[in-house]
Amino acid sequence: MVFTASSSLIQGYESNVALDGQKRGDLYTQETLHMLLQPRIRPWLRGRFSYELFHHHYTELRDFNIWMNTLSGTLQVLPHPRAAVEATYEYSLVNFPFNTSNSFFDKRVGVAVLFVQTGWLMHRTAWTYQLRDFDTREASDTLGNAVANVVREDQRHAVQHEIRLRFAKTSAALVGEYYRNLSNDQFQKFYDWDNVQIRGVLAHELTDRWQGIASAGYERREYAERQVPAIGTTERDDLYTLAGSLVYRLTDRVQWRYSVIVRYQDSNDPRLDFLDWINQVRFGLEF
Repeated sequence: MVFTASSSLIQGYESNVALDGQKRGDLYTQETLHMLLQPRIRPWLRGRFSYELFHHHYTELRDFNIWMNTLSGTLQVLPHPRAAVEATYEYSLVNFPFNTSNSFFDKRVGVAVLFVQTGWLMHRTAWTYQLRDFDTREASDTLGNAVANVVREDQRHAVQHEIRLRFAKTSAALVGEYYRNLSNDQFQKFYDWDNVQIRGVLAHELTDRWQGIASAGYERREYAERQVPAIGTTERDDLYTLAGSLVYRLTDRVQWRYSVIVRYQDSNDPRLDFLDWINQVRFGLEF
């Protein structure tokens, strides 16, 4: 049985917190605490159980402050030395203390299959069902009126395939994902959409203590019925993400990281176009 715990402290600045045309930036602090228990139940059966506390706090734009408590459990069956099957359940309490209408309970169940093709190439295919149960927000009818005693719920079905490559000093991953978001909020089907995304990550050990990480992603979101008033058609959003990090290991248990993240959205609704820059410094500790 293996038990590990880690924590991190992040200081950063985000240029467009609300991701809108007002482009309001703010300083933020982020803290995490993660605990992981990995029992070896049988030679062919393993477990992974974790708890994570996450806090993201903005200096001025407090409506976007968030607390998350997440419990997760996974059972992994190894029918073959090169293959594994995983079943996972995850439960999160997501709280926006200064904007409680956005708070929700997040529940996820998923199944994944892992296959090690060679010593340097691995595949992972997964299906996930997610339910977001909003704490205080009522669902709306087709006219936009709140429906008494009907809490808004969003369901999401997702499929994903990931390819991982690992060499002596370099590792990479390419992930493709499709999901459909379905909500019981009926007003203009505002929260119903199909989403396709692809992202890649490349990490390289520069020296014994320095590591460089680069990533890029593209996401396409197409709404079922949500309209763009100016052109009278359904909304379509394209989101592009670029990120880079430098990681320095002070010791085997202490890590420093500097990251830059750029997000740009191009929508057929010009009001939703945005550019967002994030600069952050992270200190991590494993104990």
